[in-house]
Amino acid sequence: MKQIVVNLVLASCFAMPLSGMATDMAVDPKLHEAVGEQVSDAHREMQVLTALDRNPSLHAFDFSVGVEVGTVVLGGTVDNGINKDLAGRIALGVDGIEVVVNHIIVDAGYMRSQHESEPQRR
Repeated sequence: MKQIVVNLVLASCFAMPLSGMATDMAVDPKLHEAVGEQVSDAHREMQVLTALDRNPSLHAFDFSVGVEVGTVVLGGTVDNGINKDLAGRIALGVDGIEVVVNHIIVDAGYMRSQHESEPQRR
């Protein structure tokens, strides 16, 4: 019973601010559109990072990705120009991405990120 009360209190803490935001969005369609676009941009950002990570030559931890209304800005470091171009092409292949601004730095001595939880790729 105590856990149910705690869950209800927590849920109401989140629901009250959200209900106010929902009311604001219903009154102002531009706000609704702006929030929807921010969610779409965040979704596309994750899609780009996932697509980069799926390529065995690249690693998502090596990149920064920002998306705003169909434009992706890539940052980070790779060890050669081929991987820089590859990252840009992969990002451009994500649905909803129309423009890629590629600020990835090429450093021949760069060692790609390694993480304990990452399986060894070949």
